[in-house]
Amino acid sequence: MDEADVRKLLEDGRGAGVDWLPGRAPVEDLAATLVAMANSGGGTLLLGVAPRTDKIAGVDDVAGTTERVLRATLSATPPLIIPLPETVQVGDLQVMVVNVPRASPTSTLTRDAFWAVRERPICRSMPTPCAGC
Repeated sequence: MDEADVRKLLEDGRGAGVDWLPGRAPVEDLAATLVAMANSGGGTLLLGVAPRTDKIAGVDDVAGTTERVLRATLSATPPLIIPLPETVQVGDLQVMVVNVPRASPTSTLTRDAFWAVRERPICRSMPTPCAGC
């Protein structure tokens, strides 16, 4: 992914398969978004973008942000397996790109045992789906 790809994702807007969070998003927010994306078919999460303004603010601590992403993936049940986040230079700022594959056929849960999905640009938590319901 390059600068033009990141700008295109931002231009196209948030949706079920694309979202963004600030570079210092807490592990809980990262986990909820990653799990919801995985349960909804996968997607791309951009880190270093202000969600309220949709403007690139950048990631000032790439190592710390990578660690928070990995902690978020490990907090899911079962843990999410994702490629390492990629850093993309956009102007003078760095944006991290997290590619989220589709979850395995068994549902992935957040740490608080909720099954999360994405509906357009929103993560929605719901009780765990039961087999045969």
